[in-house]
Amino acid sequence: MNGGINDTHIVYARTTIESDPGQVKRLNIGYSDAASVFLNGKILYRGQSYQNYRDPDFLGIINLDNDYVYLPLKKGSNDLVLAVSEIGGGWGFICREDDLQE
Repeated sequence: MNGGINDTHIVYARTTIESDPGQVKRLNIGYSDAASVFLNGKILYRGQSYQNYRDPDFLGIINLDNDYVYLPLKKGSNDLVLAVSEIGGGWGFICREDDLQE
């Protein structure tokens, strides 16, 4: 165990984001119970979002308003990896990439 995260119960999701030109995008993420976001091999985000973690009434429900991270995309192919770990009561994730408002 490391900081409440069970290292033996991790699932990885991986995708490639094509970008032309290089730009910054916002990735909205909802997850349960713990998540890390890596872009091109560098960690950009690490967080926890399980029942009662955020406040005593938080149910651990996954939605796109849980958290977000900015993705500094390079021109061409970008490797995005999301690692999600189970702490208790089930796990899951959802993501949505958004353009930044100008």
